[in-house]
Amino acid sequence: MRLPGLRSGLSALGALCRPRRAASYRADDVCRNGGPVGQCRRAGSATPSTGTGPAHGCRYRLVQSRGSGHISQRAQRSRRDPVLPGDRLHRRVAGCCVRPLLVEGATRTWRSPGCGSWGAGHAVGVVVSLGGVSRVLGNRLAGRTALITGAARGIGYAIGQRFAAEGARLALTDIDEEGVTTAAATLGSAAAGAHLAARIDVADVAASRRGIEDLIDELGQLDILVNNAGFVRHTTAFDCTEQEWDRMIDINLKGVFFCAQAVLPHMRDRGTGAIVNLSSLAAKTGGVAAAPPYGAAKAGVSALTVHLAKVMAPFGVRVNALAPGVIDTDMVRSMGSDVHLELTKQIPLGEKGLAEDVAHAALFLASEEARHITGEIVDVNGGLWMD
Repeated sequence: MRLPGLRSGLSALGALCRPRRAASYRADDVCRNGGPVGQCRRAGSATPSTGTGPAHGCRYRLVQSRGSGHISQRAQRSRRDPVLPGDRLHRRVAGCCVRPLLVEGATRTWRSPGCGSWGAGHAVGVVVSLGGVSRVLGNRLAGRTALITGAARGIGYAIGQRFAAEGARLALTDIDEEGVTTAAATLGSAAAGAHLAARIDVADVAASRRGIEDLIDELGQLDILVNNAGFVRHTTAFDCTEQEWDRMIDINLKGVFFCAQAVLPHMRDRGTGAIVNLSSLAAKTGGVAAAPPYGAAKAGVSALTVHLAKVMAPFGVRVNALAPGVIDTDMVRSMGSDVHLELTKQIPLGEKGLAEDVAHAALFLASEEARHITGEIVDVNGGLWMD
């Protein structure tokens, strides 16, 4: 008779019976909570370590160093970039362990997740161990290029920041030429060259197509398109004008389709690519808090995403969308403080989202971690809408 858990129980017993090899630790090793040995941030660290053993008071085990350049057998077996949650998750999960992943000849260095600063050396990433699985941070988009519309501020700029931090070279566009130029300059440059900036009004189909083609020529290739440009003017079914209707449909729906259409031949011919569209919670609620044409346009984006995903899947191109809820951006704040506050009170997680929350989700969908995901509309709303 087979007893549940018998094999795991015997394995645990065998591990207890085997003699344990003495571990040696160095001053630059880290403990399971991500802090250096002897500087544990956990409560109860009453006995600082001198680097000779795990007597530093932390209940999380230490990670033994195997020297510069070591890559675990698990990492060697991995065929694609491993999965890594967003930086904010690392601050919430107790027992997060960080180890350096170094190129040959590099010094030992690591960055705490979310701190945004790197130490001296030439580390190409950081190995993060959660639940016994090693994952790489910092190079998920290395060697790739991304075009982001509406990137001068807000969600578009946050996505640009996140992509740049993961090694992508960017082409940022916005109707605000000065703002998008400043944004590109602020993000610095990638290994392949400086980030690009261009003024593009996505509602002008001919001009946006020319601008996108010029940017692709300058980049040399395009791996990722983020259709983020959006516009809302708060109105109701009683007083919405034709001009308001046309402007919101042109930017939020027509612009998304024709920007995607401009890059589809390039991605099809290369046999790879990822498109991330920005839909909205308004697509599901009808946009009552925003405007009738805004909700209609975003519902169209969701349907368009599924259509493009089906058409482009045979060519290796994935198409997904994000549906943000109440996010702390200028667009949402323009709804008025009363509406903004009332919506925030209804969020089960108890707070409005940040542009960075959407950026983390965009990074996942754009990366190889989502290689088997297409045609999905991913909600980022703190539980305000669940289905």
